[in-house]
Amino acid sequence: MPGRWKFLASAISLIRHHAGGEPRSQTFCKNCTAFSFKFSSPHPPCNLEICAEASISCAIDFKTRQTYCNEIYCLIEWSRIESTLSPDSREEMEMLTIARRGLLKGAGALAGLTMLPRAARAQQRRDIVVGVQRLPENISPGRDTADYTVPISYNVFDKLIEPDFHNRMQLGPGLATSWEIDGYREIVFTLRKGVRFHNGDEMTADDVAFSFSRERREGDGPVRLAQFFSNVSEANVLDEHTVQIVMEDVDPIIEQRFAMWSSEIVNKRAYRDAPSYGEWALMPIGTGPFSVADLNTDRFVLEAFDAYWGGPPNVRSLTFVEVPEVAGRIAGLAAGDFDVITVVPVDQISTIDNYDDIEVVGGPGAKLRILIFN
Repeated sequence: MPGRWKFLASAISLIRHHAGGEPRSQTFCKNCTAFSFKFSSPHPPCNLEICAEASISCAIDFKTRQTYCNEIYCLIEWSRIESTLSPDSREEMEMLTIARRGLLKGAGALAGLTMLPRAARAQQRRDIVVGVQRLPENISPGRDTADYTVPISYNVFDKLIEPDFHNRMQLGPGLATSWEIDGYREIVFTLRKGVRFHNGDEMTADDVAFSFSRERREGDGPVRLAQFFSNVSEANVLDEHTVQIVMEDVDPIIEQRFAMWSSEIVNKRAYRDAPSYGEWALMPIGTGPFSVADLNTDRFVLEAFDAYWGGPPNVRSLTFVEVPEVAGRIAGLAAGDFDVITVVPVDQISTIDNYDDIEVVGGPGAKLRILIFN
């Protein structure tokens, strides 16, 4: 069953090492023994298995309750989050808190909230503010896959296939519960039932087929979608919850293609009703755990979508604030204006270490690299 959070706090690719460089192993979660953290100095971890109930990374996939790093820098002020917890919640989190302070001193602070009982989660549901270097012009799946775009759009939209960051990026169910591939030219998806868009519409095969249709790939809007899915010949509705996608030629990565950022599913009615692509992208409708509340030039606000198919988010709102200067982001974090900040250069780490209640944390990278031959 999917988790209840999908907030992606852009993360760092730097890990604080243990002195002596000896391999270390630590079980983080008292409910799970599968999580172990192993590394040797001077290299950061390259063999990390992440427990679904705990994390050493500050990049968090709250939909699957798993974590990964998006190879950007961020900080987390753990003490501010910890201070909001009830005594019962603190007791439940005691083992995880010690592990974070002792091993990585605060790593994955936000992930700790996923361990709270349901009642405590509801009581502690809070607003998260993220200081970012740059905001995109809008939220447009299929147009932009930059580092500053994906962490936002990933919370608003879902894909048919989702990479499992808990299991070495193995592909797993998303909006599709299963799929069959025929000759690497055809893929048939069985869709998850009961999924709602932010406007209340139920997701059907018609929405999915439209998302990859020639109509949507044309024009100057979703340019990435047009590039990544130029091989799509047909998108056919077989029944209300079954879609067939046919490629023009054999596609060896047909399965992986539908797990890419540009493959996020849109609402057909909302897309067609919008006066223009640009206006749609300012208030897009997806199936993700957060809906768009407000898009301004200096901040984006997302609100929890409690009808999310994976369960209500444990965060009430996400606010992304643009602060171009790194000094401003660091000052904002230190002052308590931000819970997380992104894109902190390595040469600023020593400055951050001067703050007692702020730590730099991170984990393995999860960027998708593509080599395209002409």
